[in-house]
Amino acid sequence: MNNADIALLIKRIDDLENKVAFQDDTLDQLNSEITSLNLDNRLMKRQLQMLAEKFKETKTSVVGSEADETPPPHY
Repeated sequence: MNNADIALLIKRIDDLENKVAFQDDTLDQLNSEITSLNLDNRLMKRQLQMLAEKFKETKTSVVGSEADETPPPHY
């Protein structure tokens, strides 16, 4: 191996190290984003559950029951 071959190998190793460092940074960013999205997802699920519970509590029919209705005038 001559000096040119060694220099080429060193450059290739440096390039690979740079790519690995970039990928590590990207993975860290993606992990942070996924963690944040999971927290948001849990919050939205809880809010949806609370909304469903509130809806069940306040659910009223637009149409009253037949017992509450007055009979029509022809009866």
